[in-house]
Amino acid sequence: MYNNTAIGMIAVLATMQNINRMDIANVLLINPFLLHSDTLMSFKPNSNLRSIEELLAKHPKTVVNFSDRYESLLTMTMNCLIVAVEAGFVTVDDGFVYATSKLETYEFTNNIGHRAKRIIKASPMLAKILQADSLSLYYNLQLPL
Repeated sequence: MYNNTAIGMIAVLATMQNINRMDIANVLLINPFLLHSDTLMSFKPNSNLRSIEELLAKHPKTVVNFSDRYESLLTMTMNCLIVAVEAGFVTVDDGFVYATSKLETYEFTNNIGHRAKRIIKASPMLAKILQADSLSLYYNLQLPL
């Protein structure tokens, strides 16, 4: 299976390593972004995207079928979040997900695989975009909140 809990966990954890606190609604957007090949390619280190509006303007293909990806990955993303909590990498409180010191000091292994390495490299840029208000993100992505 191409998109599975293991690769989804890598995406969630790598993104959360770049931001200490994130609205749970925004966490649910991580996998639909980072597990989609065309979108992942948009997050190259030299692209320097700063907002969802800039991503949509420069790479409109990234939102084609985004709602379908969101819905199809929602259960898996929730499972990733549950496993991350159980493993002590994040905590959830009052609608927010917080990175723990365990996650902040965690280093992904070098033999993690090519796709996972690309996801990890893209995660800082996605984290920057996901710092936006969830209402704005969901509105721009045409998702109900």
